Amino acid sequence: MSLKVLLVDDELDQLELMKLYLDEYDPELKLDSATSPNEAIGKLKQNEYDCIVLDHSMPEMTGLELAKKIRETNRIPIILYTARGSEELASKSFDYGIDAYLRKEPDPKHFETLAKRIRRSVEKYRMEELARVSFYQNEKSIDLPEYPKVVVKGKAIYIVHEDGKEEFWGEEERRSVALQAAKEIELGLKAIKYGKNFLADSLNELMYDLMDLGIPIEYLDNIIEKGYGDIKDLLYKLANEKAFVDTQD
Repeated sequence: MSLKVLLVDDELDQLELMKLYLDEYDPELKLDSATSPNEAIGKLKQNEYDCIVLDHSMPEMTGLELAKKIRETNRIPIILYTARGSEELASKSFDYGIDAYLRKEPDPKHFETLAKRIRRSVEKYRMEELARVSFYQNEKSIDLPEYPKVVVKGKAIYIVHEDGKEEFWGEEERRSVALQAAKEIELGLKAIKYGKNFLADSLNELMYDLMDLGIPIEYLDNIIEKGYGDIKDLLYKLANEKAFVDTQD
């Protein structure tokens, strides 16, 4: 499966090495490059990519800052790929919307790991999108819990729990972005609670297991659709037979 990948690094030599070895380990990766964050932003506006690989230490802005800016308008998988890594940076990266983190190594063999990480990040993203779309399409037929609710105050996003307690989620640079994010956060949280209350295993975990077994990504949408239908039918049958037990927290 061909994937279009944008590589962002201010060092030309590093970009050439990445292109050389990634092409060797995975010829189906179609590689484009940018030598600055601003160039990368411009290319993202003009082209569609399946994944972005970012360096962290760049003159105009850091990889984390660039990732945050990309996340304002784009859900594309982002991999932070840096030579100056640390456990703190790795942990912090996920707060900025980074999907995966990998340190640059002197051994060219690690480019094989990068190639695999690109594919895994794209497969995970596509699987989650399929599950999200499937859930959105069927949400009207699902008895979602009333809580948690998500509210926006100014540009800040808060989760409101059933006991009235408010939990700060985060803040966006624009209120319009915060309002849109709040809708998705609320539906996502309610979906998680729904799954926690009624489903023994997560459908996402099942999809990860199937991918680990080598099931091609193109078959996963059918699996999700059928699996969702089967689970929903089972829940309705159990509900009609009053076989549910109260699993509320």
